[in-house]
Amino acid sequence: MKSLIEKHDGLEDDLINNIKENHNIISIGYSEALLKLNDKNEIVPVTKQELLSKSSLGEPQKYGKLTLYTFVDSAVSGNQRFTVGYSDAKWSGFDGFNVETAPYVGEDFISITIPSRYTILNNYFWGSYATSGIGNPTGRLTEVSQNSLIYAFDELTKLPGINATTYTNSIRIAARASTNNLTPTTEIYSSQYIHTYSKLNLSPSISSGGSIDWGIGSSDEAWKLSSYCTTNF
Repeated sequence: MKSLIEKHDGLEDDLINNIKENHNIISIGYSEALLKLNDKNEIVPVTKQELLSKSSLGEPQKYGKLTLYTFVDSAVSGNQRFTVGYSDAKWSGFDGFNVETAPYVGEDFISITIPSRYTILNNYFWGSYATSGIGNPTGRLTEVSQNSLIYAFDELTKLPGINATTYTNSIRIAARASTNNLTPTTEIYSSQYIHTYSKLNLSPSISSGGSIDWGIGSSDEAWKLSSYCTTNF
C-alpha cells in the first residue's frame, strides 16, 4: 500500500477522505495509460513499443497520464451486506489552460460494475476541474441496471470571462448496493473509462446479463481503459 500511495498523486488524500466519511475501503485496483498527442493533435495511448523506446515520445510536455481506480467498500448490518463500488479516474500531466494539450473535446463515459448478487440502491457522481473555483463537473446518468452504472460527462469546460479551457482532472462515480447473501464469495468489481473525440457520439447500453456494450468496435475515434479488483467476503 505504501508503494502504491507513493506512486499515485492524490491517492492518499482520497483514502483519508473516505476514512473521514466512515467508508471502509477494503480493496483497490487500478490501471493506467500513458498518453501522447498524435499527428491530429488528439490524445491517444502510448503503445507498448513506444514505452520500450521512450525517446519516441518527444518532449515531456507532450504526454500525460490517465489512471483508473476501482475502490470497494463493504460492511455487514443485520442480515444484509452493503457494498459501495467506486470508479475513480484521474488525468494528469496536461496544461489545464490549453485545449491542445488537454483531454480532447467530446463526451467521455465512466462505468462501475458490481457483483451480480447485489442490487444497486443509490448512485453518485462527482469530480473536480484542473483549475479550481469554477464549480463542479456534471454527469449524465446514461444507463443503470441492477449491477452497473454508466455516466457521461464533458471533460473540458470554458473558463468564465476569458478565452481559456480547463479539463476534469478527477471524476468519480459510486454505486451503493446490498444483498442478503452473506456467504463469503470471490467476486470482481470492475471500472471502465471511455475517452472519445468530438466527432463520435456514443450510446452505450447494458445487456440483460449485465455486460456493457460501448458501441465503439474497432473505432479509432475512442479508446477504453479498464481496471478491476477481486474480493472475497
